[in-house]
Amino acid sequence: MTYAQITRDNYAEFYRLTQTLEQGPMLLPTHWLDGLWGVVVYDDNNHIAGGWVGRKRLNGWKVRLYQEIVFDSMPQVFATDTDDSLFYSLIRYAINQGKREHIAALVVSHWSRTDFHWDDKNFIAEENATFLNDLRKDNLIMTLDSSLRNKIRKAEKMGVQFVEYSKDEAIGMLPRFQQLRSETQQRAVEHNADSSMLLKSESYYKNILQNYDSTLVAAKTADGEIASMTLCIKSGKTMYTYYSGSDIEKNRQTGCSAYLKWKIFDMAQRRGCHYVDMSGVPVNPSPDHPAYGVYKFKASYRGDYQQFRGGVFLLNQFKYRLIEGLKKNRHLLRLLSKTM
Repeated sequence: MTYAQITRDNYAEFYRLTQTLEQGPMLLPTHWLDGLWGVVVYDDNNHIAGGWVGRKRLNGWKVRLYQEIVFDSMPQVFATDTDDSLFYSLIRYAINQGKREHIAALVVSHWSRTDFHWDDKNFIAEENATFLNDLRKDNLIMTLDSSLRNKIRKAEKMGVQFVEYSKDEAIGMLPRFQQLRSETQQRAVEHNADSSMLLKSESYYKNILQNYDSTLVAAKTADGEIASMTLCIKSGKTMYTYYSGSDIEKNRQTGCSAYLKWKIFDMAQRRGCHYVDMSGVPVNPSPDHPAYGVYKFKASYRGDYQQFRGGVFLLNQFKYRLIEGLKKNRHLLRLLSKTM
C-alpha cells in the first residue's frame, strides 16, 4: 500500500469510487475544489483502495493562528479484500500528515455514517443518529405509519404537486427557500435556543447546488403556493435530505411536508438509490426533548434507526482549546481579527 495526498489529479477517481458505495460521503463535491484536504491509499496495482477527504475550515489571516479539517464521513474503503486495518491506518496517516502541516484538529461532523472506536485521550467522541429508509421494501407505502399515510392521501386529494427544480431554477428559488428556512428556524429556536445555528446563507445553498449532486424540491398547493421545500444531496446509492423548510399553516391544511418526503422516496428510486437518509435526529430522545417532534415525524416513515460516531481528533490541544475559548468570546475574536 502507498499513501498520498488528495490532489486535483486523483480526486476524480476517488469521487467516482465513492459513488459505488451504498452510503457515499454526503458533502463531497462532484469535482475538485480549492480547500479540499485528505489522503488516499493505492494498492499494489496503483489503484485507489481507500481515502479520507475533507475540507479546510478557514482561510486568510485566520490560518496563521489555527486550521482544522472538517470531514463529513469517516475513511472510505473500496477494496473488498481487506479488513478494518486499512480503515484505521487511513486515520493514523491523516493524523500524522495533519501534524506535519501544523493542523490543529480533524473534525468529523454529525453527517458521519460510520460506527468506529478510537481509544485515545486526544479523541473527543460525539454520537449522532438518523433514520435510514430502505427503498427496496415491497409495498413501501404500507410500511409507513397509518397517520402518515393519511396525510399523504390528504395531500393527493387536495391537489398538492411535487416539483423537482433544475439547477438554474433551484438557484432562482433560493429566496423562497431561505424564507421557509427562516420560518422553520424561528419555530425551532422557540423550542430550543441552540437551534439558532441551523440557518445558512443563500450563497451557501447556491454552492451546494453548483458543486454537489444536489436537487431542490418543493410541494405546491393546488393554487400554486409553495408550502414545503427540501434540499437533497445524492451520494453513492443514498439520497440525503439535507435542509428543509415549510409553511406550518399550509402544511397543517394540506399535509405538504409529509407528501414531499414521500415523493423524495420516489425521486430517489428513479435515480437508482437504495436508501433515503432522513438526516440528523437526536440520539434516543425523551418526549420532553426540544427536538422530539422532529424525531417523531421522521420515525413515522419507519426507517431503520441507526447511531453513528463523529468527534474531534485533537492534533494540537493548546490551539484547539484556545480557539474554543475564543468562540465563546466573539468580541475578543473580532478585536484579534483586526490586528492580524
